[in-house]
Amino acid sequence: MYDTKVTILGHLQRGGSPTCFDRVLASRLGAHAVEGVLAGETRKMVGLMDNKIKLTDLKMATSNHFELDNNLIKLASILAM
Repeated sequence: MYDTKVTILGHLQRGGSPTCFDRVLASRLGAHAVEGVLAGETRKMVGLMDNKIKLTDLKMATSNHFELDNNLIKLASILAM
């Protein structure tokens, strides 16, 4: 028998093991996504807005562009050293 360990990239990138909030949020997002597909909702993404799970049209979700704060980019560069 092999001893295997699964690493979830998203948790690794965020810096640690999933919290209870992470696990519940993942379940809420997944359930809402399935409900959306069953209701015929397509070309949408599921997300959290105001602590409510919502479907958002992909065009709308990708049309908003925000400029990155150069001070935050500089800080990230310093911290990455």
